[in-house]
Amino acid sequence: MEDFRPPRLIDPEVHELARRIHVIPRDDPDPNALDPTTISVHLRDGSQHTITLDKVLGNPEKPLDRDRHLEKFRRNWRSGARPLDETTGEALIDLIDDLGSVDDVGKIVRLMQP
Repeated sequence: MEDFRPPRLIDPEVHELARRIHVIPRDDPDPNALDPTTISVHLRDGSQHTITLDKVLGNPEKPLDRDRHLEKFRRNWRSGARPLDETTGEALIDLIDDLGSVDDVGKIVRLMQP
C-alpha cells in the first residue's frame, strides 16, 4: 500500500521502473478476470523469461490460507484513509470468525467506522 502514497509516488526510481513495464490487455470481456495471467521479463542480454499463471493467488480455486488472509486484512486496515486501531481491528476479526452467532450485523459496520 505504501507504493501508492508519497514519497513512493514521486520516487524517480519507481518512475524509471514503471516506464519499462508494458501491460498488454487480454481479449476478455470480463473486466474482473484476473487469470490466466502471463508475465514476460525481457533482460538486457536479450534473454526472455515467461510464466503463465492459470489461477492467481486469491482466486477461489487458489485461496489464501488463513494466515496470509489475515496478514492482508491487517495491512489493509492499517493503511486505510482512516485506519482502524489494533484493538478494533482484532475485535472485527473475532466478530467475523464467530459470524454465525452475531445477533446484530450492525456491530460489524460500527467497528469499521474509526
